[in-house]
Amino acid sequence: MRNKANSFNYFGGIQAHASTCAVPKVLDAVKKFSSKLQLEEVPRCSSWPWQFQHSHPSDESIALYFFAKDHESYGKSYRLFLEHILKNDFALRGNFDGVELLVFPSNQLPQKSQRWNRLLFLWGVFRGRNSSCSESSTCAAEGMDSEKDGGGESCTRARALRSG
Repeated sequence: MRNKANSFNYFGGIQAHASTCAVPKVLDAVKKFSSKLQLEEVPRCSSWPWQFQHSHPSDESIALYFFAKDHESYGKSYRLFLEHILKNDFALRGNFDGVELLVFPSNQLPQKSQRWNRLLFLWGVFRGRNSSCSESSTCAAEGMDSEKDGGGESCTRARALRSG
């Protein structure tokens, strides 16, 4: 992660999990990730998708979940990293093959969705440009297309993408 001072910090023991609502385009984008993601720390207010200013995010808005790999990782680095993000009202941003990944703390979700196993967590959405996704469009469980009706499907929290 690159912070405001333009220095890099490494936070290990974090795993990405795709939402079970994620469409194939989201899964394809995630497959292109390396095992170490380079994300930049940015003010949340400058990266908060415009759709969420009008309609708050929900479980269906989430493309990826970011959890600690295990209990030890949570205590060693994830908890401190998350506290830093929360305290400073930061988000994380990364670009991968023309697709922007935005990561936010779960305190930005509705109260009933803010905790996983009683703990706050990080979650992400994609924002990109392609034939059906404008530059300012947020792409989450719908994939990298503009926002659509989810068809009323119920989504469970997450499925693992890879270990590590």
